[in-house]
Formats: sequence, structure tokens, C-alpha cells
Amino acid sequence: MDRRRGFPETCGALAAYAGPHNSPTDGERDFLNTDLGLECGPLLPIGWVFELRLSRNTDGDFGGIGLLRRHGVDMCHLTLASLANERTEALRRVKLRVESWMAEWEAR
Repeated sequence: MDRRRGFPETCGALAAYAGPHNSPTDGERDFLNTDLGLECGPLLPIGWVFELRLSRNTDGDFGGIGLLRRHGVDMCHLTLASLANERTEALRRVKLRVESWMAEWEAR
């Protein structure tokens, strides 16, 4: 369990994101601990839930991690990098990525 992020460790990509070069500052810790999944608002089928944690990199761009769950089971971990410099645009891009993933999942 990656206790800094609150999600299970899944792959090298997530571990790379959680590395010391992207460690949150004191001011970002509360932001990282806040679930923005509802604010992002992707359209999901019944039984699915999305959790989102964002922070800013040194260039001011938002990035973070997301987690899609189906009936309480982790189905997809997303590593989200360089989304945008504005929060609204970053959330819009995350929403599109999640909905795209969901469309692919449902097509299988």
C-alpha cells in the first residue's frame, strides 16, 4: 500500500509518480488527500466509482492519480501527468480520459 497516496501500488508508472521528485509539499498534502472524483464528474455506469487526487508540478501543471472501482473492486489505476495549468481544464481532461476508458471497457 502506498500510504502517501492512499491507493495500492500497482505498477512502475504509479511508483515513478510517487517518487521523491514529485513528493507533495506541506501545502499540497491536504489537496492530495481530497477526493475530486465527484467534482470531475465522469459519466459512469451504476456500481462504478471514481476517485481522483491532483497536485501541481514545478511548472504549475496539474497531475495526479485516479482510481476506478466497480462494486468496491479496483479496476483501473490512472497516472495523470501534465493535464493543464488551469484546474477547470485539468478536470475536463481527466473526465474525458475516464469516459474514454469506460467506453473501451464497455465495448469489450
